[in-house]
Amino acid sequence: EDTDFTLYMRNRTYLSEQANSYDMSAVFPTQTLGTDYVVQTFWLDQSYTEFAIIATEDNTTINIKPRCQTLKSDEISWYAAGTTITKTLAKKGDVYLLKGPSADDDAPFWNLSGTTIGASKPVAVFQGGMLAFIPEGSGLSGDHIFEQALPVYTWGKRFVAMNMSAFPDGSIDRGSKPTEYL
Repeated sequence: EDTDFTLYMRNRTYLSEQANSYDMSAVFPTQTLGTDYVVQTFWLDQSYTEFAIIATEDNTTINIKPRCQTLKSDEISWYAAGTTITKTLAKKGDVYLLKGPSADDDAPFWNLSGTTIGASKPVAVFQGGMLAFIPEGSGLSGDHIFEQALPVYTWGKRFVAMNMSAFPDGSIDRGSKPTEYL
């Protein structure tokens, strides 16, 4: 039976148990989920980008091709950029979290934007980053920013866009630096 609900998300910061960040994301119904995604994250200069994949069915195989090196679950070693990572989420509701490097990790590129995800069954993907300062240099106002990703099948093919004067290079996407607009 479908039931309406409201979802609130609260994140404890690593600074203290009393510091909280109230962040939000649209959460899409399961019938809108898909099997193919491209990660889109905000460029962070003080922290790392990340995404989580959530299985909606048992025995879901996921294939991830990261655009940059990514931290393995041991939090010590790295997967190389472009390496296909294959995992099986055994149970409905299982989650696989993948973090990119932070600016402090001396990586050549540290934004997960452009990472591709393929799954054998529909999954939900949440993407974002920790400790975002928007605008850059705004002090101690860092937030955890994230959103649920739309599967590739929902994307359009033609867009209307304009330059954004707030960004020095006029781009509308700071992660992948698009070069072509309609």
